[in-house]
Amino acid sequence: MRLATIATFGVVVFVTLVVALGVVAGIGVDRETPRVQSGERLALPLNGPADRKANSAMPASATRTRPALRAPVTPGQWDADFRASGDLAAFVVGALGAAVEGDARAQYYVGQAVRACLGMTLMYGGDPDGAPTKLERALAEYKGPEGTLEVIRNAQRAEFNRCKGFFGRDVFDQLPARQGGYPHAYWSRLALENHDALAMATAAAEQLGGLDLSSGESPAAQLESAQRLLRSAVMSGDPLAIRRAGFAISMPQVGGDSLKATALILAGCQMGAECSSRDTAFSGHCFELGLCAEGETFDDGLKQSLGPGTYARIYALAAELRDAIEREDQATVDTFVSVGARRRTQ
Repeated sequence: MRLATIATFGVVVFVTLVVALGVVAGIGVDRETPRVQSGERLALPLNGPADRKANSAMPASATRTRPALRAPVTPGQWDADFRASGDLAAFVVGALGAAVEGDARAQYYVGQAVRACLGMTLMYGGDPDGAPTKLERALAEYKGPEGTLEVIRNAQRAEFNRCKGFFGRDVFDQLPARQGGYPHAYWSRLALENHDALAMATAAAEQLGGLDLSSGESPAAQLESAQRLLRSAVMSGDPLAIRRAGFAISMPQVGGDSLKATALILAGCQMGAECSSRDTAFSGHCFELGLCAEGETFDDGLKQSLGPGTYARIYALAAELRDAIEREDQATVDTFVSVGARRRTQ
């Protein structure tokens, strides 16, 4: 039996409520799985020959104005900026200079911004002036308990406002024309090729999400690729990548170890990832829905929902993982990211 805390404290809460009420959220899904390739740090060539790996369709003669560069930004600052942004189009424009120059985390979040707003842009982008009215008409059609509906409506309004900067606008108009444009998958592939840990964990989760490992017939190459990505993501020591790897391992079809999946998430939180109800991308609006306290953390949720013995085991496993990462002990890390065998911690 899988640990309920992962499902109830995480983003699954909001998604489950949306599906149960028949609401279509404005989130686009790009099903192109990025491929991992070895190579140098990849940047976009705006005024020179196109990179043949990353930009095979980009005209070599294309020249455009280079996006303005920001001062160097750490991965943690990109993470905070993305979460705090109320205008993802403006975020993309601000991050584009760094992404063009090869900043892997900037590339990752440019892709995530495009992905997050794809659905809203498809639904409302064709008529920016009439979009607010169209949104409110759609929200009025939602059915369900009024308290829950109001949380969902407000979340949709916030997402609409966060994405409306994309409506009727090409945020990549400074870049060379490219067949197919600059979709989420393009930026994800660049981030992956530049070995961004969060991009690796996300790509692994997407690969595993398309498999049914309980059937025993999963493609070995895909499984091996996903585990390799998870190993690299966790070994990097990146808190968000470690947390993301834990959620990937916790997926029911994956067959990972429930306790170790939870320990991965907890370790990522302990190492600096935001894991409280203040981050709705993590908590799924649980505070607004009355499912958690204001500021409640993942650790708080574990203590409240698990017996002291189980919590102590998870806490010890998280400490073991952090120590293994510090010692660069790949063999121990592999026991946390192993999938497919439905092993359980004894």
